[in-house]
Amino acid sequence: MKVALIEPTSPDFHIFSLFPLPRLGTVLLGTILKDQGHDVNVIVESMGEIPWDDVTGSELVGISTTTSTAPRAYEMAKTLRELGILTVLGGSHVTFMPEEGMVNADFVIRGEGERSLPMLVDALEGKGSLVDVPGLSYWHDQQAVHNPVDQNLIDLNELPEPDFTLLGTNMFHKKGWTRRVVPIQTSRGCPYNCNFCSVTRMFGRRMRYRDVE
Repeated sequence: MKVALIEPTSPDFHIFSLFPLPRLGTVLLGTILKDQGHDVNVIVESMGEIPWDDVTGSELVGISTTTSTAPRAYEMAKTLRELGILTVLGGSHVTFMPEEGMVNADFVIRGEGERSLPMLVDALEGKGSLVDVPGLSYWHDQQAVHNPVDQNLIDLNELPEPDFTLLGTNMFHKKGWTRRVVPIQTSRGCPYNCNFCSVTRMFGRRMRYRDVE
């Protein structure tokens, strides 16, 4: 399947604005899909213009959301869906607001996506069922269906090394990315439960670490 994964830009200044740095989620998901044989393009809007010809030639477009980028993500998803392209939203914002996301997209993945997105792609190719995709929200007979989130947390050591070449050569050299500031992931989760923070609801209160090696 031809898949585009997009990290939209925020409409205003935010903490990532100072650094031309892709967040790790879309690159990691793209790597997993590529390793399974899919044709994947990862696009970070803050690092370059979106190649819309490539995006609209995709069979599935996945769009990441934080609360600051959700309006832009919804705008993209709605436009693509009107063109007949399947869209799926993921990330922290739609994890907590899935039906809001479903107004604009065909699917929402709640929580961690490393297992769910490949299973969704398999289901769309007839190799599985939407019912079995953990954390998937979708419409069935005009009713919202919310599959349970997988309670078996992902072992970070089982995740592949992110392939940043999926960003493409044009984006890879845009706006200072030649400084090679590369994000890495060392852990997920937090033992605390601060009432202003989404981390524990997204990733749990148990700390998971990736081996230093």
